[in-house]
Amino acid sequence: MDVLQNIKFHDIIDIETLEKELIKLTHWVNTPIRVVDINGFSVRNESNLISYSALIYTSNKGNKQCLLDDSQAAFLAMQQNKAMTYTNKSGLSNGVAAISVSGIYIGSVIVGQVLIRGQQTHQSLDIELLSEEYDIPLNQLQKTLETIPIIESEEFINDLYFASHMAEYIGKIGEINITKKKMSDEYQKRVCLEQQLKNITSNNNQSQINSHFIFTTLNTIARMALIENASETEELVFNLSDWLRYHLNSKEELRKLKDEIENIKRYLDILSLRYSDRISYKINIDDEILDYKIPTGTLLPIIENCFVHGLKDKQSGGKIILSGTIVNNSDIQIRVSDNGKGIEPYIKNLLNSMNENVQSYAGFSLHNTHSRLQNCFGPDYGLTIESDLVYRTIVFISIPCIN
Repeated sequence: MDVLQNIKFHDIIDIETLEKELIKLTHWVNTPIRVVDINGFSVRNESNLISYSALIYTSNKGNKQCLLDDSQAAFLAMQQNKAMTYTNKSGLSNGVAAISVSGIYIGSVIVGQVLIRGQQTHQSLDIELLSEEYDIPLNQLQKTLETIPIIESEEFINDLYFASHMAEYIGKIGEINITKKKMSDEYQKRVCLEQQLKNITSNNNQSQINSHFIFTTLNTIARMALIENASETEELVFNLSDWLRYHLNSKEELRKLKDEIENIKRYLDILSLRYSDRISYKINIDDEILDYKIPTGTLLPIIENCFVHGLKDKQSGGKIILSGTIVNNSDIQIRVSDNGKGIEPYIKNLLNSMNENVQSYAGFSLHNTHSRLQNCFGPDYGLTIESDLVYRTIVFISIPCIN
């Protein structure tokens, strides 16, 4: 169990709700119940101290010693992962159970401030020593001495058992609150990302980003927040945020190929998270071409097309391979292939001819990409497609080497 850093008990436990619940439950025990943070400070509105303890707390030295006794006992209970009994410096018996929220120590439940019948008596307390050490008038300590409860050992053990269940109950409340906070944080991220998407759409970004992909992924984030650890959710949000940021900042017509590849990796990582083992990818780009430039957003519609039209219905084993190398000493050829459903021959012919009618066959993004490449570099460059109807499709991208 770890000690929670940089966060207070109040940040994950609503004290008002805790008070109401404790009022309902404390009638099951005869000894005072206290809930303290990792430093031993009470987190409740009422300190719930008996008169004897309250008097000792009025002393600066007594206060520090009691806090130290409680926090050390709670820390030991946390380390050993079990409820424990202890006798504090003022001579009272207590029981402590650590409160854990998702394996993190945030405080403890303490019962006691009692004497155990047959083991302790009022006379066994050295109040003269306490009076001198804590600078408390002896007669005041004497007046409060008789208010200390003396209980049976069995009753004390039962109260400690109750403290253990109370600590567990508070921990569950904390876990629920953390889950709610994660959901709220994910919602805020989602709103932010949706606003970014609106900005992209309003700017008519040339890379033809599929808004359905964005919103589907955002919904996935919301669902994942309920059922998984934050790490995987954060990875998905991180990839999507960087992916969006890249497009928002893509004001340059040409970007280095390595930047485009890095952004495509984020897109493919998102697909891998969303569809688990249904989709995998491999990238094999020659290092010598990474610093050459390519029109921004060239690869995305082609990769997206692999999934939407090739792999969407594949239940397992879907794979996308991206490779690139120099050809003819002055040109770059990039291959994007998938092992999904191929393209009907007559549609493939339309795509290769880049006929305007391809819009009717969901090939509009490929047509736009091809036209854009030819407008940039001339008729010798652009896209060509190979496809087997049963098991694969390959899109070849041809561009010149441009620094």
